[in-house]
Amino acid sequence: FRFRLPSAEFALALSEIAKLVPTPSDCALFVEVVGCLHRLSRDLWHEACAVAHRAVGDGNRLPSVHIHVGQIVGHVDGLFVYPVKSAEAIKLKQASMCSFGLVDDRQMAIVDSKKLVVTQRMIPALADISVHLKHTDIGTTAITLSSPKCSETVDFCVPTKGPIQKVFLYKAVIEALDCGDDVSEWLTRLLKGEAPTHA
Repeated sequence: FRFRLPSAEFALALSEIAKLVPTPSDCALFVEVVGCLHRLSRDLWHEACAVAHRAVGDGNRLPSVHIHVGQIVGHVDGLFVYPVKSAEAIKLKQASMCSFGLVDDRQMAIVDSKKLVVTQRMIPALADISVHLKHTDIGTTAITLSSPKCSETVDFCVPTKGPIQKVFLYKAVIEALDCGDDVSEWLTRLLKGEAPTHA
């Protein structure tokens, strides 16, 4: 597979197409995007996948797919970040970008005693956790977590240094920093008795 732009969106689209290809070494896919990548609609990617699927099904090489962007296909209705993965979102009026995407988005996750990242799929009660985020003048980020199921809140600062621990997000291994005992104990009390719905 060859693609012109180093983009996560490109990689995702091509990985979906790759699932359809029985022998990738015998196939070539050339995707050319004319215009701004962020203006491409999901329908265009589905169309490209459908073309690839038909070609593979007929025993042919994958064709060259040219996607031309000539019109706006949507607009931004709202900006949201999820500072803690699977907890409630924070709505923004404006957002900054970094190499990982939106600043403050999914920079933290809740990890169980087995070092596994837990998500709403596993524990739906995570959706009730509200997150308040504040950037301080000294360059730190202060977080307050709350929940309608708990009368207490917990405050902590996002760590920027400390012992690095390896945690697991599905099959991926991620290096992480511990946010401290206070938030760990608060989450343990809050989620005690919550039965996981998925492994």
